[in-house]
Parts: sequence; C-alpha cells; structure tokens
Amino acid sequence: MLVPLLLSLAAVVCILLLGDLPVFRNTFISLLHSKLSRLLDGSVSTLKYLDSHHFNGKLRFMARFAGWAIPAFYIVVYSSALWLFAKNTLPLLPKNHLSIVIPSVLLNYYTFSMAVLLDPGSKPACIYPFDEIIYTPSTCRTCKTLKPARSKHCSTCDRCVQLFDHHCVWLNNDVGYYTYRYFLTFLASKVWTFTYGAYLCWIALATTPRMFWHTVTKTNSVNKISGALFLLCTLLLPLVAVFLAEHLRYIYLGVTTNETAKWDYIRYLFENRLLYRVDTENGCKYIIAHETGYTTLGGTPVNAHEPKLVRSWKDLQNVYDKGFVSNLVERVFPKAL
Repeated sequence: MLVPLLLSLAAVVCILLLGDLPVFRNTFISLLHSKLSRLLDGSVSTLKYLDSHHFNGKLRFMARFAGWAIPAFYIVVYSSALWLFAKNTLPLLPKNHLSIVIPSVLLNYYTFSMAVLLDPGSKPACIYPFDEIIYTPSTCRTCKTLKPARSKHCSTCDRCVQLFDHHCVWLNNDVGYYTYRYFLTFLASKVWTFTYGAYLCWIALATTPRMFWHTVTKTNSVNKISGALFLLCTLLLPLVAVFLAEHLRYIYLGVTTNETAKWDYIRYLFENRLLYRVDTENGCKYIIAHETGYTTLGGTPVNAHEPKLVRSWKDLQNVYDKGFVSNLVERVFPKAL
C-alpha cells in the first residue's frame, strides 16, 4: 500500500512542479498541471474569502506555518523510499555500493536543508548595474526602499530578495542570491540519485527487460518493492533532468526565472515594432511607442528625438550575461553582500 501511495504522491508533486515548463506545452502533462493548478487556485481563493469574512486574518497567519508542510512532505516521502530501499534492495547488492550510496544521500539531505533554511539574500545590495531595459531605478512599493537591480519583493515571504529567481513552495523559501547554489546542487543530486538508484534496483532484480514485469509482480515482495523503486526513479528522472536543464539554460543565457518574463515582454515589444532606442550622452535608453507619443519602459512620458527602432536581439544587450562559466561561478560562489 505504501509503494503505490508514494508513486502517486510523487507523480502529483512532479506535475505541479514541472508541468508548466516549455518542453511540456500542449501535452498531457501540461493539461494535468493546468487542472491541478486551477484546483489549488480555487482552494486558495476560497480560503482567502473565508479568512477575510469569517476569521479576521487568522488563516493567513496559520498559512505561514503550514508552508512548512510541503518540505516536510518531501522529507517523509524521500526518507520512506530510502527506508524501503535499505530494508529490501540494499541487502541484495555488494557492500561496496555503500561508499557511493551514503555520500549521495547525505548530499541530497544537506543541499535540500540549506536551500530550505538559509536566508536567500533578504538585504539586497546594489551590486548589479541598472541595464535600463528590464531594470531601472525604482522604489519597492512594500519596503519603501531602493530596489536594487535583479532583486524582487516576494509577496509570500514579504521581503525583497537579492538576485531573486523564484519562490519555491517545495522549499518554503526563495531561490535567490545565497540559496541558488544549494537549489541547483540539489537538482543535480536528485538526477544522480535517480540514475544510480534505478541502476542499483535493476541489479538487485537480476532480471531481463522481457521478464521485468513477471519478476516484479509474480515472485516475492522484495522484488515488488525493488521494481516499484526502479519505476519511481525512471519516471522522475526525466522530469528533474528537464528542470535542471532549464536552469542551466537560464545560467547560459545570463537570466533568472523571474527575468525570463521580463525579457518575454521586451520580445513582444520589438516583434510588434513598439520598442525604440535613443542614444544619449550617458548611453542608450529604450522607450515604447504609443499612439500619442513615447514612454519609458516604466511608463513615464518622454520626448524622443529621432529614436531608432529595435529590430532584433542584436540591438539589445544583456549586461548580466558574462558567459556560461562566469555566470555559473557567480551563482555557485556568491560574494558576501
């Protein structure tokens, strides 16, 4: 009973976590993600209504603590799977595998714990320049302080975060300046854990592809559990690998998850011939064309003299992209703020 439950819960978690990635668009996975998300959004809206009309904000206060239920859920599911593996599969394997299994498991626990518990960078500093494209000098509407480039106010955690990537409900924390390296390493460790775990389960089963289903369902309970763990690893591996690949792609492009939406807006502007560039003594400024004139990207009306139409990405420059290796080093080894 425990194994099917673990498989079902893991599938739901992965669909919610990864189902909106571009690679799954217009697929059955994206459809399931959409339905589950609407169900969750409806539940949240209902709770907000009840909170504002009947509980005077007490539910919101309780929800801050309830957020820890999701990372606790991961620990329970992962630990349960490890317990099943140690009790049933591991005794069938040569003991030399322990020298790899134990460090792999400890790395996974460590990186997850650090990503959950560490401050992501809640005291932003102006270490990045304003590129005047996706970031311009502004004040945080909530904190009432200067909003450094590449930072963002997280409405869930109620704080501004340096190099904000996204708020991760599975960590109950923000993935930002200090936590991104642990988040990235955690994903890499999961890819390795699923790969190596599937390999070990296959060795323990000592079967062939043709006899796999018979070995798992018709022999004994140990093989049934090893087979279920093998399926769990092989099903989750592609999903986590795609998620890791997506973040490595963002590092290659020199953007964060939060910034991809901003660049999508810039793409929309120049594809619709609405984005112009104005050269000034202090560099170039980018403005948006409207029926009645021009405005800055922040919406402030401006007078522009002979603006140049932005026709492609070549006319733009991402000042935060320093090359894949430098971008990766910057994320993995952040300097003290």
